[in-house]
Amino acid sequence: MEMKRLILITVLSVLIQASYGLAAGAEGVSVYADAATIEVVTNDEDGQVRETTIWVVVVEDAAYINTSGTTWGENVERTPRLTVRLADSSRAFDIRFVEDDSARQKIHHAFREKYGFQDKLVSFFMDPAESTIMQLVETKEGK
Repeated sequence: MEMKRLILITVLSVLIQASYGLAAGAEGVSVYADAATIEVVTNDEDGQVRETTIWVVVVEDAAYINTSGTTWGENVERTPRLTVRLADSSRAFDIRFVEDDSARQKIHHAFREKYGFQDKLVSFFMDPAESTIMQLVETKEGK
């Protein structure tokens, strides 16, 4: 009887921990939805660490960043991964470049909605059609 109880407690413990992990992971990138800015950490060609504060939007449960002609953007194009810092947390992401025109328009619209006049001002100097849009993709463990 004692062995059955121990097995049951172990199984329940594993299930609770697994469900907690799923719930915690379900938050995903939504933590960035209300963030005004995030800090991205990349590596320059010479290996120097570059920390850059940028904008971020969340569209349909995916987080996106964009750039045009920046050193940190070149770093990501060379090595498509980065670290994002927000408050006291730090997370590694792989990058998926967004090429689909309708997706790009939707993401540009999200930046305009979130950042308003600031985004319009930036668009005056940077053509949104020429920008590099990147999706933050959770880095798989073991990389």
